[in-house]
Amino acid sequence: MAYALAAKTGLRYNFRHKSVNFNGESEYSDVLEVFACENPSPPGRPTWVTSTVSAIILAWERSADDGGCNILEYRLYRDAGDGSGLVTIEVHDEELRGNPQAAGQVVTELPAGGLGSEFVFQLRVFTEYTLLVDGDGVRGEASVPILYAGVPGAPANPPRRGILSSATVLHAEVEAVTTTNGAAITSYELQVDDGLGGPFEELKGATAPSLSL
Repeated sequence: MAYALAAKTGLRYNFRHKSVNFNGESEYSDVLEVFACENPSPPGRPTWVTSTVSAIILAWERSADDGGCNILEYRLYRDAGDGSGLVTIEVHDEELRGNPQAAGQVVTELPAGGLGSEFVFQLRVFTEYTLLVDGDGVRGEASVPILYAGVPGAPANPPRRGILSSATVLHAEVEAVTTTNGAAITSYELQVDDGLGGPFEELKGATAPSLSL
């Protein structure tokens, strides 16, 4: 036996029932709570903004449709950075919890020694309806693997005058940067002034570790 009720979107309705026969009425059943809502639309996939040696900064698009019940919060999850792609580790903080307007997060809950690893992130959006139905929220798409790496460390020493230098050609020798902070060095930039104390400018065409000025 089923009944239909014209409901107002966003409200929570409580149902109970009892049975009746010629001897009288039964006790009431337990109460069923029902929100006149549907699942919200999934949030956007997290995208990389920047990273440092202690954090990955992410951004995303909020859910476009709340399904009739107000969005309560977003929660952010990541995998273990081991290539498994199993997004099960909760990494949101108190700033994100309870904030329905959140559109980004600074993730600092990353494993020690994780520089150089790639992490997959995923969002879940929660409304009163989703909490009541299964408590798991509505999941957005998982991110592409995001490299946990910061900018490289500064060179430990300044360039050296090369042994091939002369009165008309200068050679500079530089040491390779060893503090890569999780990402391989792809290029170097050498700057030089005009010999008269003017501003530094990039020396075009220079390549490390041997540079001609």
